[in-house]
Amino acid sequence: MTRHDDEPTPKQRSSGPFIYENWKAYEDEKPSAGAIEFPIFTDAELLGALSTDYGPYTLMNGLAWPGPPGLRSAAFIRLHDHLQLRSHVPEMDETDASRYHGGDIGDEIAALLSLCLGMRAVAGAVTREFGRRHGPHGQPKGASAIAVPALPGRPGRSPVLPSVRGMKLLNLAFPLSSLPRLPAQTAVALVQAARLYQEAVWIADSEPGLAWIFMVSAVERVAEEWRAGKDPPVARLSASRPSLAKRLLKAGGSQLLNQVAKEITSFMGATSKFVDFLDTFAPAPPRQRPAKHAQIPWEPAYLRPAFEKIYEWRSEALHAGIAFPFPMCEAPAKDGDGYAEKPGGLASAIDGGVWVTADVPMLLHVFEYIVSGSILRWWKSVAGDAWVVPEALKRALEERKPSAASHDEGSPSGPNPPPAGPASPQGPLQP
Repeated sequence: MTRHDDEPTPKQRSSGPFIYENWKAYEDEKPSAGAIEFPIFTDAELLGALSTDYGPYTLMNGLAWPGPPGLRSAAFIRLHDHLQLRSHVPEMDETDASRYHGGDIGDEIAALLSLCLGMRAVAGAVTREFGRRHGPHGQPKGASAIAVPALPGRPGRSPVLPSVRGMKLLNLAFPLSSLPRLPAQTAVALVQAARLYQEAVWIADSEPGLAWIFMVSAVERVAEEWRAGKDPPVARLSASRPSLAKRLLKAGGSQLLNQVAKEITSFMGATSKFVDFLDTFAPAPPRQRPAKHAQIPWEPAYLRPAFEKIYEWRSEALHAGIAFPFPMCEAPAKDGDGYAEKPGGLASAIDGGVWVTADVPMLLHVFEYIVSGSILRWWKSVAGDAWVVPEALKRALEERKPSAASHDEGSPSGPNPPPAGPASPQGPLQP
């Protein structure tokens, strides 16, 4: 990410995630330092377009034949480097972790694909390099066995998230086209939330309690960005702590008030921010659902208290060392056309813990459905006119009959884009 002389420094403008900054550099016609290809590993089966360009990125279907359950290099990314990422040395005069998420540009792409398609996805090591030294067809690059990721799980147990398996339509990565039209900091929030979602679905079978924590954190990240757009930090501080706001203004003027507001308002009203976001953007209920006795009521009167209880359990896990309730971490049982949405019975007890049903409001696969659908709906709301569904995709999805095992899919051009069902080729967005 070498800066050009005429480019503003990071201190003069907000920086977006690497996938975003590289896209902006591509649009500014800054020269490419070459290209690389790397695989996307997933245990889903990918259908759809063989190759689609998204700015400086090409998403290619690896045509991996279905086989035994497990990871396969089902897709590949060709990335043209307009930021000179490998030679980038950032300014290091002060700490800045505002866009950090624990990964690189490949991880950002894999995370957004994971969110868009509702599947497990992780970026592999570089397999081919393109540049002046490599010829028109590039140079293959070998990778050690350690470069192939391992999917954590518990052999012999049913999946905690059945929906992340099965067939996924690669064309449904189309929301990526709107990424460079977002404000830089909104793109940062989206990528950081997608990374948390990606981690959650990756470990759900082996560590469902930790997956719950990551899912909640993913919502919190975008909820903070959403709330900041609706209610700026100074306004929030002035409304909730008017006397403090007045003292800060008197002591240091508007500059001090702004600085303190930015630091502390993200911790104010955390539960309501989380609940309000999900209440605003939660997707419609899935079309394929279990028998009535295994369903949760899909209405605010049930969901809002359920979200509050989930946030409470997350706080207990983080601050009191109390693990997420075991009944909420179990794999769902197939019941009729769908999977049970809540723990059964009137109460549960295991390993010294006892939970009445009212305190364990839903299973993890239902919350994953709500989280991914909510983040996608928020993304659509901030993308505005840049959120464009390709006409060919609309026609293809209208002609495709939904699988008997699929969940309801919201409209990619409408308000409800929840994730795909366990054997659905449609993905999280369909008409």
